[in-house]
Amino acid sequence: MTRELLAMWDGCAHELDIRRTNGQKLRRKVNQIPAGHQVDAVETSGNDIWIVTGLRGSRQPTRRLRFSDTGVYRGNSAY
Repeated sequence: MTRELLAMWDGCAHELDIRRTNGQKLRRKVNQIPAGHQVDAVETSGNDIWIVTGLRGSRQPTRRLRFSDTGVYRGNSAY
């Protein structure tokens, strides 16, 4: 059985909950979400975690924030 990286968003605490493939659990505070944006989704791809954000009240996501599996911020891009 192979384990996969799992990431979840805690909207109350503005934290990213990460469960790594070795079973280690991490919680990281995320301060990079632009003002007026909300988190729409959290996606994992290999060792990368993408937080998809959009304007509050909008249906379209506009930004993606990239984090490593250790919770280190790696930049963002337009969606």
